[in-house]
Amino acid sequence: CIERAAFEDWEDLYIYVYFEDEYGTVVENSNWPGELMVDYQEDVYFYDVDDLTEHYFYDEDVEMYVIFNNGLGGEDGKYPARTGLRYEEGDYKILTKDLEWEDNRPTKKD
Repeated sequence: CIERAAFEDWEDLYIYVYFEDEYGTVVENSNWPGELMVDYQEDVYFYDVDDLTEHYFYDEDVEMYVIFNNGLGGEDGKYPARTGLRYEEGDYKILTKDLEWEDNRPTKKD
């Protein structure tokens, strides 16, 4: 997930996810710039990374990375600028408006 306020000057939000499989092949959710994210709930955008891992061999020890971008290219149009944010299968993460990559696991209500 990402809070829209993190990049309010971007017209669109894309997510690019990648990891290297057991054969050394880079697996990505889509060619750059990734997939367009949609407003999930009150300016929080969502993407299910687990959809990617279901279709490919994915070892829990493999490092998966996420890069958010505006789809236009350039260093100012992506976050982070270099290696993506670390993601592990089963994580629930959110990039906050303060650019903090935090756990966002739903809590079970009694």
